[in-house]
Amino acid sequence: MKKRILSTIAVAGLLSLNAVNAQTYEPLPGVNKGTITNVNGIADDLKDEGIVGVGNWTSFNTLSNHMYLLEGASLEQTKVLVSKMGTNIMMLDDTMPSWVNTEEVREDVADVQKEYKELIAYKTDREEYMEDLEELTEQYEDLREELKEVTMEYIETLESANEERKDQLEKGNYEKAQEKYNKEIKELEHISEEK
Repeated sequence: MKKRILSTIAVAGLLSLNAVNAQTYEPLPGVNKGTITNVNGIADDLKDEGIVGVGNWTSFNTLSNHMYLLEGASLEQTKVLVSKMGTNIMMLDDTMPSWVNTEEVREDVADVQKEYKELIAYKTDREEYMEDLEELTEQYEDLREELKEVTMEYIETLESANEERKDQLEKGNYEKAQEKYNKEIKELEHISEEK
């Protein structure tokens, strides 16, 4: 499985230029080799594809790293890793880049935070702990899916703007090319407002 950068694009037309940077999962060399099927023996939705990194969102990126470190970890290792996730999970909403700050992403972040709180509540029952871990993993996966949707919407809008500009440049309409591009880019402002 190779790391793929879905996109690294500069988004114009927003209050400031934002780097839209999303990347997919790749295990570190020598770590997590083989098929990714579960976390601690529980079948779940943790997939080997999709968004696991977002530019300028360190808390999410660190959470992603911790989630994948859970693969194959013992219960003791899992509890240590889970305890290290707290700060990043609780900072997700406060550190979220504006371009992914949609209602759906905010809801998924709140769900991840809720499931984490349930997971770290004092539990002596291993089965209950593992069920809560599975719920956290599923909510994390939902967040990744929503991030992918937002990222793809940005990419499609930017591609459309570039296509409009290219068409006009080929016709020699330089001013119209910039106008068309600016009009299309203006749509980027509405992605987080509409969602």
